[in-house]
Amino acid sequence: MLKQLVSVLGTLSPEIYHLAGHVLKCGSVGGHVRHCIEFYQSYTNRPGTGLVDYDARPRNLELETDPIAAGLALRRLLPAFEKLTRTIPQETALKVRECGATWLDSTHGRERRFLFSHTIHHMALIAVLLRSAKIGLCVRFAGRFVSF
Repeated sequence: MLKQLVSVLGTLSPEIYHLAGHVLKCGSVGGHVRHCIEFYQSYTNRPGTGLVDYDARPRNLELETDPIAAGLALRRLLPAFEKLTRTIPQETALKVRECGATWLDSTHGRERRFLFSHTIHHMALIAVLLRSAKIGLCVRFAGRFVSF
């Protein structure tokens, strides 16, 4: 999903990246991208601690307003995420926190699946924003082209 998001960013102008869903009230393209990046950063930033705090995201507005900065952040995340998936087994326990909740028990496998489905959700919202503005995209995903 991160590679697909990099592909999408490569096709968007800064104007489109700032595109907000005023009628749909579902944020901007850049806002959704930033949100996804920061969730992956929360997972990859402190791998040795056994803690993932999704609430402690920096909410970096540069990632929300600058598609080039967002693309660079994604390119930095990819190797870190891939390394964790190769070196830490799925069943390895960790604790997570989100939405102000107390720390909950989880596993690396569960959090990787969460990140995947969370990114799909935000990619779908991005697709809705682009379609509502009559902007079509076609990106390569899993060996085939997918239209937005």
